[in-house]
Amino acid sequence: MILAKAMKPQQPGFADLPAIGPQTVERCAQAGIAAIIVEAGHSLLLQRADIAAAAARLGIAVVGLSLDHG
Repeated sequence: MILAKAMKPQQPGFADLPAIGPQTVERCAQAGIAAIIVEAGHSLLLQRADIAAAAARLGIAVVGLSLDHG
């Protein structure tokens, strides 16, 4: 399974951005999720170093993906 987090269509880029943190990674591991995809440039990564450490320890990929909101 994969968790994907992105802005909603027509959502202003300054309010209520999608976010992940170390707890997100921990909970994804518990749920059997293998990868987390976030929208590059439009997501908040809280405690980035802790996210990277948890992802490496738990074998979860964290990927930033650019989307066209055209």
